[in-house]
Amino acid sequence: MINRDAYRHNKQAMTSNAANSKTPSLPTVKAMIFMVLFMITAFAYAAPPPATTSLNCSTSAGNVVINEIQTIDNYIEFYVIQESDINNWFVYVDATKVYTLGNGNCEINSTSTKDNDSGGASSTTWPTGTYITCDFNTNPSNNEILLTESDMTVIDYLSYGTPSPRAVWSVPAACGTTFPEHNASNKDLARLPDGTGGWVDNGTENTKGKSNSGVNSSVDHYAISLPLGNPGIICEANAVTITAHDASDVAMVPSAITQITLSTSIVTDGWSLKSGNGTFTSPNAYTFDGTESSVQFWLSESTATVSPHIDIDVSDGTATDNDGDPIEDPHAEFADSGLRFFDGTTGNPEAINHQIAGKPSSTAPDSQSLQLRAIQTSTTSSACEAALQGISAIELAYECNNPGTCSGSNLLTVSAAETKTIARNNNGSVASYTSVNMLFDANGIAPFSFYYNDAGLIQLHARKILSADNSTTPPTAAATLLGSSNQFVVRPFGFYMSNLSSAANAASANIFAKAGDDFVTSVSAKIWASGEDSDNDGIPDNHDDLANNLTTTNFGHESIAHTVFLTRTKVLPTGAGTQSGVLAGDTTLIAGGGSSQFNFGAAANITLNWNEVGIIDLSTTLSNYINSGQNINTTKTNVGRFIPHHFDLSDNTPDFADSCNVFTYLNQPFYYANAPVISVTAKALSGSTTQNYGGGTSGDDPNNGFWKLASSLDRSFLDGHAIAPSATLGVSSAGTITLAGEDDFDGIGTLAQESGINGDQFTYSKNIIELPFEADVDIAYSAATLTDADGVCYDPDNDLSCDPYLITISDITSVSTQLRYGRMVLIDAYGSELNPLKLPLTLEYWNTIASGESTYIIASDDTCTSLADGDIILSDFSGNLSMGETSASTSNPVSGKSNITLSAPGQGNDGNVCVE
Repeated sequence: MINRDAYRHNKQAMTSNAANSKTPSLPTVKAMIFMVLFMITAFAYAAPPPATTSLNCSTSAGNVVINEIQTIDNYIEFYVIQESDINNWFVYVDATKVYTLGNGNCEINSTSTKDNDSGGASSTTWPTGTYITCDFNTNPSNNEILLTESDMTVIDYLSYGTPSPRAVWSVPAACGTTFPEHNASNKDLARLPDGTGGWVDNGTENTKGKSNSGVNSSVDHYAISLPLGNPGIICEANAVTITAHDASDVAMVPSAITQITLSTSIVTDGWSLKSGNGTFTSPNAYTFDGTESSVQFWLSESTATVSPHIDIDVSDGTATDNDGDPIEDPHAEFADSGLRFFDGTTGNPEAINHQIAGKPSSTAPDSQSLQLRAIQTSTTSSACEAALQGISAIELAYECNNPGTCSGSNLLTVSAAETKTIARNNNGSVASYTSVNMLFDANGIAPFSFYYNDAGLIQLHARKILSADNSTTPPTAAATLLGSSNQFVVRPFGFYMSNLSSAANAASANIFAKAGDDFVTSVSAKIWASGEDSDNDGIPDNHDDLANNLTTTNFGHESIAHTVFLTRTKVLPTGAGTQSGVLAGDTTLIAGGGSSQFNFGAAANITLNWNEVGIIDLSTTLSNYINSGQNINTTKTNVGRFIPHHFDLSDNTPDFADSCNVFTYLNQPFYYANAPVISVTAKALSGSTTQNYGGGTSGDDPNNGFWKLASSLDRSFLDGHAIAPSATLGVSSAGTITLAGEDDFDGIGTLAQESGINGDQFTYSKNIIELPFEADVDIAYSAATLTDADGVCYDPDNDLSCDPYLITISDITSVSTQLRYGRMVLIDAYGSELNPLKLPLTLEYWNTIASGESTYIIASDDTCTSLADGDIILSDFSGNLSMGETSASTSNPVSGKSNITLSAPGQGNDGNVCVE
């Protein structure tokens, strides 16, 4: 309820204080001036720090990072981790936007190439490994670098040292870094290694447009890796990869003059170049080209090896391999027979593509014709030949590499000559196999496909135990054929978010939530199902279709921490001025690592809110799953409809018009001079304006009509005096209500009443004599009239109960009108019947005079009372005076006075008449 008396009391107190302060004495004026000067001086030396702006992470976060800041040569360097289009990305230094990337103002790899000239064309997409440098005076007063997309979502952020007076930006840890230990005496800050490393003070080093590790830096050591299908088979070469590492065991780029020499612990059939941009010099030397960190060679050996097999050595004259390291210096094995996994289309061994959970490997996208080849070395020609033909039972298994522990059941199914689900094995221990019949052709090739109903990094294994066969010439000895695939990633097909509405794509959609109110969902990683990816892009066609798909229960248990970003895209309204709003809450979820929010593939109780009105698409995105380059994207379309949380109301401080110059008589109607205009502002829970509440009513535009408040103002009236006058207030509601401002998108509309005689009519009816008083009217607009069709209403105390809105028109709050108890006094007169007779007429009202006495006084300021001859009635003739022998005339009062004149009745027509 509205405490009208308390409100009036406070207003009176304020008015009184204001009145008392209008004419201060001279000492008071001096004191006030001194106080103002003092406050200004204090403000000059104690300015409040700027507010911190909170931002959300971009879906591109981590693709491009801040890599180096130089405060001598004055530049900021960015490093491309994953190929990205940088067009319209903003660079801020503290609160100042200093560059828009993709405009040709920044350099690429410290060359003349500009950031809008990728590949010699007008393109802003740059590949992995690109350095983008922008010249800027990063003087010591700067403490924050921010890289954002145009919608101000964060791609990367760095705060170094101690921001003063405090940080301009507040950024989630998932897309930002702080380096508080920065020492201002160091003029170069850099990531070591590039892109992913931690920040270090790099002295006065300058590595503009090139690796912070230094392309001319000395290599610490070389790492050797072999195909995961090792051992190789002596009838074909085996691949060996050599990678240069720095002291932190991170891949680096050797200088263009670095030459390595390869050697082996036993005599082999030699080396050849498989892939690399440098120069191979037979028989065993290779010179790097200055752009690559690794190179691949073919190693050939024609004799099966025995333990300890072949130790490969690498040396550039200074750095060598880590001899004896079981991870970075594995020994190469060769056997005379084995099983090998191939991509049947490309012919590449150990080349199983990254997969989508639940999708058969033979089904688009990224479909493959996979083969298992049973190969042995011919005893006569030393060439590769089939080790198996026809249907043969092969033992198959899969190994969970990351996560290293498999789910609680077998989830990988192989289709060959028969279809079977094969045995699971935890990382590093492959002991459980399942026998599967496979059909090998004359070349020892058996086609197969598979699907895996889980997620992670896995590997396939195959074995075949062959018994000795003495019937052959020469006899065939007992042997075991072994083979392993490469490790490959199987990603979830998409994410399913529960408890989200399926709104119609229109302003008339059902209500989902209020702006700023939390809504709770869960996010589950789901497998593929047939018919859910019609365009074969690897992205679910319809988020809702995932509801019944199996969950990839190993997702979220990976050793690598991933970030799942939840973002929104506004669908409706679409009119000019509409806002995207801010999606807040649990918008970044951690999957994997030591603090995963996903358990058995699902993250529960995810709380979100959106601070605008309309309908949005809600997307979940994870980039570069297990460093595979595979992204997981899902969009739930048409989430909503979101409505305002409440309305804030204000008014124009309306007032009354006097009906008689500067006052109004009792019983005389009076009206608004300025009728009430109520401004309605739609608000989110936080108090921000929901600008998308607009576009007219839904009938005006089904796509943009999100304004739901009707153009009506039901109202009631009450005299507001603390002590009510004896005169009775009467009101007649009238006039139309005009709704305005609802068509644009600023979240504000007005409801205006009519002024003057077409609007509400007020009267104070006479009762007993009373002194003049000011009109004082409380107008209460009902809660129902201020509630829109969705139930959004005026609720200033946030108690979930709609409240009426009160406007008071009085001499305290605005211009009122004085009500007077008035009368007209006509004085008797007499005279000769031969002359006209004047009767004095006076306009009076009840008031208090100087003596303090209450009495009638002349209404000298009355300019509204008009008299016409027809207003005078003559009656009750007596004596010799008869009707028709005299007539009455008059004129409008001036200064409250006038006369009524009776014409001379003539000789002998004397008598009396009543003048009314």
